[in-house]
Amino acid sequence: EGRGIALDLEVERDSATLERMLRRLIPGSDVTVEIVSDNIVLSGSVRTAADSRRAQDIANIFGNGGAQASSSSPSAGASSGSGGSASISISTVEPPSSEVVNLLSIEGEDQVHLKVTVAEVQRNIAKQLGINLSGVGGATGFVTSVLTSNPFAISNNPPDTTISAGYYNNATNNLKATLRALDETSMIRTLAEPTLTAISGESASFLAGGEFPVPTGRDEDGNITIEYKPFGVSLGFTPVVLSEGRISLRIKTEVSDLSSENAVQLSGISLPSIVVRRSETTLELPSGGSMVMGGLLQDNVRQAVAGFPGLSKLQILGTLFRSRDYQRRETELVIIVTPYLVKPVGRDALARPDDGFAPAGDGQADFPGRINRVYGVEGKPAPAGSYRGTYGFIFE
Repeated sequence: EGRGIALDLEVERDSATLERMLRRLIPGSDVTVEIVSDNIVLSGSVRTAADSRRAQDIANIFGNGGAQASSSSPSAGASSGSGGSASISISTVEPPSSEVVNLLSIEGEDQVHLKVTVAEVQRNIAKQLGINLSGVGGATGFVTSVLTSNPFAISNNPPDTTISAGYYNNATNNLKATLRALDETSMIRTLAEPTLTAISGESASFLAGGEFPVPTGRDEDGNITIEYKPFGVSLGFTPVVLSEGRISLRIKTEVSDLSSENAVQLSGISLPSIVVRRSETTLELPSGGSMVMGGLLQDNVRQAVAGFPGLSKLQILGTLFRSRDYQRRETELVIIVTPYLVKPVGRDALARPDDGFAPAGDGQADFPGRINRVYGVEGKPAPAGSYRGTYGFIFE
């Protein structure tokens, strides 16, 4: 008497093995693993965003690795007994790639407060010296002029100081000399300190400035099309809290100003240039630690001499036939970043720029010339006096 047996075997991934592996490799985590249609679903909680990414990476390795799956089935009409025969076919198939669904929550997500300081100092020195000679001969009608000004002057500003002198032989002859001189010194200080707060793993951006119009072309009707370009102080960053007190930062900061230097004239429209200080990098810092993410030390010296060929080479007298321009520009730029792990505080613990501000009345604005008044802020301690310790008189 023969007996037939039909077997259906289903092999799935061992979720318990993955759970034990996650608990061992990620201390302090509470991760539950479920298999849904051969896909791995992670749920539970971990301490940091870095632990969440680490758990997903381990699950990816577990899901995409492993041995090949096998299936077996008996052939039709298989039987056992005398004179009977049976056969079993075994096939091996590649397992499908598993998707990992990360539903892990982060215990008490950290918030990162970033402070960026952009400090720059520029010092400019410009000097210019030249003499222009001109003469008129009345008897012969001869007029001559020797100009020694530099056509490629370094300074964009014309000389503010000129001294003219004339020498006459008679009423018809004239010799005139003009001394052109410039001595200019300037300094520019730029300080910007943008601050921004974001949750670990999320991006945040900040812009304080404006947008200026730039002509980009003409439309079908011949009208000029305009595109607006932003300028000002901008900050964008993405923080990730790696471990207790360690923060990874992806930072991009920029400070830009409109400048008339190197401006372009286009169809009667003056297009200003933009002076930009920009830096983008990735850093890892502790909470409260500072680091210079960028810096610049630049010293440019330019000097140009233009003169009349031959005459400008003469000793002493050659000074009358040449012009000299000199410019030196020194720039020092530092960009400092400082991240902090922060928590919400009460509204009373925060200060505003207009605390204690009050506009001046008509009487104070007209007579003393005041434009505002400042009062003490309610709830704030009074400023300390100048006396410290015991004071007074001692009589014996």
